[in-house]
Amino acid sequence: MRQTQQWIFIAVICPFLACDVVDAFRNAGVQYEFPYQGEDEPGHLGPEVSTWELDHLVLSSQHTGVSLFVSFYSPKQRQSKRLIPMWDGVINRFAGTPTVKILTVNCDGFGRMACKDHNVKSLPSLQHFQPGFSHGEVYSGHLDQYHLEQWVLKVVEHEHREAAEIEYIEGCRAFRQTADCDPAAEREPWHDRSCIQEVPAGVSGYCECGEGDERAPVTCVHEPFNCHDVCVPGDECVAWRQTGECRADGPREASADLPCRREVPKGASGFCECTHGRKTAFMTCWHHGSFTCESKCRELSGPATPVNPGPDPQLERAP
Repeated sequence: MRQTQQWIFIAVICPFLACDVVDAFRNAGVQYEFPYQGEDEPGHLGPEVSTWELDHLVLSSQHTGVSLFVSFYSPKQRQSKRLIPMWDGVINRFAGTPTVKILTVNCDGFGRMACKDHNVKSLPSLQHFQPGFSHGEVYSGHLDQYHLEQWVLKVVEHEHREAAEIEYIEGCRAFRQTADCDPAAEREPWHDRSCIQEVPAGVSGYCECGEGDERAPVTCVHEPFNCHDVCVPGDECVAWRQTGECRADGPREASADLPCRREVPKGASGFCECTHGRKTAFMTCWHHGSFTCESKCRELSGPATPVNPGPDPQLERAP
């Protein structure tokens, strides 16, 4: 009897306090069976999903490769009511597309917390969630079925084109993107780049040059580069090796190393490492203009001077 009274109290009071009914049930010790049963395949879910179902679909999209298009709406709001038949048309249009999921979230029902989590400021709000991304991109176009379908088609075409561009070349496979600005963190495979595509600042990951051959791990703070230059350097060049303390023989700063074809800027200290263990272009921070190690190694003939050769004996004996 007491538990029944708790149910009635929560169901009546929660809407006025803008609280989440399921959270209230849980805090009150009332057992509630969530709509989501924990399956990994999102195809079993209907178009309208709860907060927990949406969270699962967003998180698992990194592995399923499914693009999510979500309508956050309120059945009481006039503009939302107008959108319902058009959004139903979009749902039917893409019902047989395995890489697309068209969803609705009721901000007055079990999707209340999802609307807060995804910063829904006005209704209806249409958002696209790329595979592996937890934040949606808000749609701002026309709210008619034709334009909504075109929006979905263009987004999916763009994602598939990017994925198709990643073709392995000899000596280089791809740039493998990771999450949280950490090259050792969880992978974000839908944002990998081909070896010839530029890797911009602001993304983390590493170059996969071959099976088990991972090079150039980067956080989000780095200069733009491409993995071809990392994995397939020039015939004579290995890389620019950055050093600290403005000395060519200073402590190594491996995170600032550069591919052979990247320009070494003024103010950088270090040296060029060439093939067969040779080194050249020993630079301090003050005495050089910009150059590439590819050109320096190509100019090199014969063994290079070691990094710290010491004083010349002939000069020491001079009077």
